[in-house]
Amino acid sequence: MIQETLRGDENVIIQITNHLDWCALLLNPLAPLDAVMCSCDAERSRYGRTILHRKNLVTNAGDTFYAQHIAKSIGATVPTITNAFTTCELANDAASNPAPAKGNNRGSMVSIIASSQQAVASGYPRVDDPDPDNTGAGSDVASWQFNWSAASFNATNISDGWITVTGAAASEPILNHFDEGTSGAGFAAVFDKTSSDTLKMIVNHTLLGT
Repeated sequence: MIQETLRGDENVIIQITNHLDWCALLLNPLAPLDAVMCSCDAERSRYGRTILHRKNLVTNAGDTFYAQHIAKSIGATVPTITNAFTTCELANDAASNPAPAKGNNRGSMVSIIASSQQAVASGYPRVDDPDPDNTGAGSDVASWQFNWSAASFNATNISDGWITVTGAAASEPILNHFDEGTSGAGFAAVFDKTSSDTLKMIVNHTLLGT
């Protein structure tokens, strides 16, 4: 099955920084921790960033997605892939959005943030993610990464997120759903992204044999 909670609170890793898009720190995310310093003077240090953690639930559509891809990978001609999940989306109404549930779809969500739709980063999803920010990576972990520039959008009280299809309509399926209610103890429930913040999100799904 697909693991729905990973190593405590590292299933979804959210990183917010004030570095500019052209900063050497952001342009070299895989460099060793002491190899690249901030070049935009935003934080005067590569350690000036906020890290948040969330647990998330893989939906029924997500279970099907992974099962179909596993079958395809070993040469099965059927089934076809029902959904091409490609895009992360965010919302900011903690009170009105539902808790993560297997049957949730995009129609379950409210207060979807305009311009928060972001395509999956090149080379993802993948296993054995080499990004040092991904503390939940592994050989049995499917890792997704999404990156928003400072100019892409800004919003307050961001509470929910999910992966869906390109150009999603109201009732489109979603791969997973996380919300502020599944943050780890001691972590902020919601977060803000200003027009000068970049945002990086890593979503990990671990496959467990049953």
